Amino acid sequence: MDNLKGVIALAFLYLIALLPWRAVQLLGHFIGWLSWITPNKSKEVARINLTHCFPELDSAAIDQRTRKSLINIGKTFTESACAWIWPAEKPLRLVRSVEGLEVIEQALAEGKAVVGITSHLGNWEVL
Repeated sequence: MDNLKGVIALAFLYLIALLPWRAVQLLGHFIGWLSWITPNKSKEVARINLTHCFPELDSAAIDQRTRKSLINIGKTFTESACAWIWPAEKPLRLVRSVEGLEVIEQALAEGKAVVGITSHLGNWEVL
């Protein structure tokens, strides 16, 4: 059964990667919106965490941040399919700006090793 789940998940990622970029983002937005409007554990965990992180915010502001967070998680999910499946050049063409690249390039030019430490959430794979 686990193999079947894996095959279905992989097929879903490949199907997402077939879509144009704007459709990938819209699908991710829709997935995030669905997780906002339906009762689920992810929504509750996000809300609790935001309440702890921002105790000064009222319930409406926490709800707004929770919604935005879930939508961004949905978009990260669908965009990750493209980062993993597309040829490397294709997602790299979508990068709008890079900060600190010169530091990495200088270290590499000097023969130094570079370790990338990034957050878990995001498309750090493009790095």
